[in-house]
Amino acid sequence: MNMNLLAVVVAAVAGLAGTSGDYVPGQPGAAWSTEEMLVVRAKLFSLYRRRQAPKALRLAFHDCLKYEDGTGGCDGCLNWKGVDVDHNPTKYSKSKANVEASDNNGLGPIVRELERIYRESDYPTNTPKLGTSLYESKKSRADLWAYAAIVAVEYGMETTNIACQNANDPRVLQRTCVHDPEVEECFIRPQRSLRFDYGRSDCTDHDPVDTYKTTKAESHPNPVANGKATVDFFRSDFNFNGRETAAIFGAHTFGVPHIKVSLFPYTWTSSGIHLFNNDYYKSITGQPRWFFDDAECQPIGDAYGNRPQSRWLAHSRKMTERGGPVFWIHQNLVCPALYNPRPLSKHDQQCVDEAGPDMLCRADPPAGGETSRTPDQPDGDVNRGCERFRLIIGRDEIALNCEMGLYREFEVTDGVI
Repeated sequence: MNMNLLAVVVAAVAGLAGTSGDYVPGQPGAAWSTEEMLVVRAKLFSLYRRRQAPKALRLAFHDCLKYEDGTGGCDGCLNWKGVDVDHNPTKYSKSKANVEASDNNGLGPIVRELERIYRESDYPTNTPKLGTSLYESKKSRADLWAYAAIVAVEYGMETTNIACQNANDPRVLQRTCVHDPEVEECFIRPQRSLRFDYGRSDCTDHDPVDTYKTTKAESHPNPVANGKATVDFFRSDFNFNGRETAAIFGAHTFGVPHIKVSLFPYTWTSSGIHLFNNDYYKSITGQPRWFFDDAECQPIGDAYGNRPQSRWLAHSRKMTERGGPVFWIHQNLVCPALYNPRPLSKHDQQCVDEAGPDMLCRADPPAGGETSRTPDQPDGDVNRGCERFRLIIGRDEIALNCEMGLYREFEVTDGVI
């Protein structure tokens, strides 16, 4: 599996930009020794086993956003407007402010965790101890955040390789399902290691107490914009080309959005949120992928057990004033979720009960037919019957306008497609 381009872009974002004594903002961060990197790596792994790795990766990107005046980026500071807010949205209420740009909400917990690692030599407990804290040895916070993102990617790739051999391994956070276990395509084989470069400077326009809070306004992308607007933003603020822009979005293979944080629900990669691989791209581009809807990761396909077709539909819960935010939701053309302990409807149970030998459910008729289709015939009605487009209930896969627009062409007016 070729992850090199995404690795290059992650390293580039982490690498934009080494005495004793406390660190002074505005000065380049001091050099890290190999021993310090290994100790901090162990500390970070302790956090990441508590599901913090995707947040650390998101933090590094948000840290590298520029300010509205064109300065800054990768400076160990975030604008705190909107952080630690629970939107508590209500479907169809049209009560929330329209989504015009992203913000840093949801990053408060990982910032505070990393701040303790930065200032306390013995945090977290039961991890190796530094001789002196990173802050006291003049390391910059920006360097720690960048290093945390690199280690998060490495943690995700290592977890993926473990899951490819055994998704139930205790080192793999659950629930985790793998689409192609034990085959070479499943494994991550980077051609080179990610390189950590130190020397970034922390911001100087900051809160007097919490110095990771900048007082300057940031330039954020618009999650409900189309592909053209997204490419324009990344070209203007990061000097990325289209390929690099698509690559940076691959970080969404890791972690989930939270409706109370961003007004976007569900997940990017159902049952794969702890893995760092290219499953995100396979989903966005509509490649056939298994439908997992039970704790044992038993794959569901069409009536004949083939990988199902998929489609994307624009969707909104109408929580904002204009009826947004609009996002895309993924569906698979599959038999009923027969492995889930959730009871099937009478119709779906009949579909399963009437399945032929070695079939998952009764095959639907082809277009214009009255008897079950053969394996080489398409389903005549993909919205009704035994085989139909279904959601993974509670773990639906979604995509934002800004990322779907890199693959599909559409226009957005006032945040609505």
